[in-house]
Amino acid sequence: MKNIIPFILIVFAFSCSEEKIEKAIEEITKPQFDTLTIGAKVYNMQDLADSNFTFDDFDFTEDSDSLSIEKSKDVASRQGDTLFLKCDNGRIVKLKNINSDGDDMEYFSFTGLNKDINGYVVSRMRYEYYDVLIVNKYTGDSLFAIGYPVVSPNKKQFVCVNMDMEAGFTTNGIQLFKIENAMYISAGLRELNNWGPEKIMWKNDSTLIVKVVERTNEGINRSYCKVLNIKSWR
Repeated sequence: MKNIIPFILIVFAFSCSEEKIEKAIEEITKPQFDTLTIGAKVYNMQDLADSNFTFDDFDFTEDSDSLSIEKSKDVASRQGDTLFLKCDNGRIVKLKNINSDGDDMEYFSFTGLNKDINGYVVSRMRYEYYDVLIVNKYTGDSLFAIGYPVVSPNKKQFVCVNMDMEAGFTTNGIQLFKIENAMYISAGLRELNNWGPEKIMWKNDSTLIVKVVERTNEGINRSYCKVLNIKSWR
């Protein structure tokens, strides 16, 4: 009897250990659901096991914008430090560079005309900071965004992202816009702390795929993808 009791205890302990391992595996393999609040709305978000997606590349640069202007020479031009953009209503938007070594430094570089939203896209470099100016070609009205616009398949919305998990001089987050009556309307900006959106693409008109970089507790960057469902935002 004395020999049987230790054997029972060993079997029980082994059984408990197996249950813990199976539960841990189940936690790892099951879909990881989460939510993300942008503006005043909450959207569903889920980690993806697959990260084999093709994202467009957008790079901020201070190089000459002469090639981009040449491609849109009928509506865009530059004279020295000033960029000129012609709008459909006859308005001409003028963007003048400020050459300075101080905080007032400001440099506008023409990226191109995004025909999907009929908007001029201009990168703006500032002292230790950058963002994007989007000028509505219909009206000449403009807004600043944290990144380049990525337009939905139905051309009724666009999203901008930027990742800055190191210096923190720029906004690390996701910014949503919708288009109504040819006007750009902000649907919210969400600044992020624990992870950064390196790239983004539309799967369809209500689903975004985000390439994420997350900093672990060990200080290691982990890269994977998330799916963000925004079908309720419009």
